[in-house]
Amino acid sequence: MLEESSWGVQKYRTVRRLRIPERSLANLSRLTLLQAESTLPDMDTKPASAHWEKPNKPTGHAQSHVRGTGSPPSRLLRVAAWLQAARLPAQLYIFWPLLLGQSLATAQGMSLSWSALLACQGYGLAMQLFIVFANDVADKETDALNRTATPFSGGSRVLVNGVLTPEELGRAALACAMVCLLLGLVLRVLSGTWTPSLLILTGLGLLWAYSFRPLRLSYRGGGEILQMFGVGTILPLIGYSAQSGGLTGMDWTMLGPLLPLSLACAMSTALPDAPSDAQSAKRTSAVVFGVRTAQDLILVLNILALGLFTAWAFRGAYAGMILAQGPLIPGMVLGVWAAILLAAWRMRHPRPGTLAMSWFVALQIIFFLAPVIGLTALLLRS
Repeated sequence: MLEESSWGVQKYRTVRRLRIPERSLANLSRLTLLQAESTLPDMDTKPASAHWEKPNKPTGHAQSHVRGTGSPPSRLLRVAAWLQAARLPAQLYIFWPLLLGQSLATAQGMSLSWSALLACQGYGLAMQLFIVFANDVADKETDALNRTATPFSGGSRVLVNGVLTPEELGRAALACAMVCLLLGLVLRVLSGTWTPSLLILTGLGLLWAYSFRPLRLSYRGGGEILQMFGVGTILPLIGYSAQSGGLTGMDWTMLGPLLPLSLACAMSTALPDAPSDAQSAKRTSAVVFGVRTAQDLILVLNILALGLFTAWAFRGAYAGMILAQGPLIPGMVLGVWAAILLAAWRMRHPRPGTLAMSWFVALQIIFFLAPVIGLTALLLRS
């Protein structure tokens, strides 16, 4: 019995010596398996001596698969991990406010510069990747505690699941920040003004103040306010200045409805994470005021934004231009908006971790996007 136990230990140590991961073995072809197995000692008969000779490592094609390098499945998994980390649907928060700012400029009679448009939207993609990569690194401990994550909150989960490392995401975030600065210089040349470049630098500073020390306002409190200014002010101003060459003709009253709209959206995406945020002492509005009170505040902001947007569309500087397009698009936008607000009101006070909470957040995101997309379409048609 003792001899059989010792024999089992020797077999286990021999297999471990080969360092062949189970995942790699599962992906080997039949020929590769035979090559790898040929390097193993015969497991059916005991060795003549008490000590085995060290088995040879697999060579050639088998060795590359054993190590997991050059394996097509491994490359596909890496690509999938980076796509998961990118959270590309979040690009909607940036793409449309940038395009809205540019449409405000073109509606004033300025010709649309396609080069500036491409540079602006390229900046938007780089900025969005910088935000999601950097936030994943900054929130990795909090995300590890999160058991109520949704598709709209709780990070991408690539660090929590161990498919990427903080070092990899940190390097990618830094590279995206450099691309943002480079495109800021491109916009300086295209627009003839430093305004877009300075606004881009300000946006990067807001993200740093949100996620990292010494301020780290997402934990100290006020993170949603930074998001409000970033989405509701900085992005439209970047788009406008890129096309107009400055901010001289900007209709600042446009920011009135955009600010409460952006704040409500930022507060809503923090709702599902309230339990883990409370554990991590992250002072979001849901933690400070409580989930129910935060939801009530979000709905109040929705009503305020709806009123301000309606007043701006029919009484503001662009009212004649909007009404000249006919009642169809404005009516559809206001109708969809009112329906979303009613649905959110009827299902208010859902708890984190429930399907109802995911629906509440989804409705808030649509509530933010509907007027921005509709107004952009109207202005571009004018």
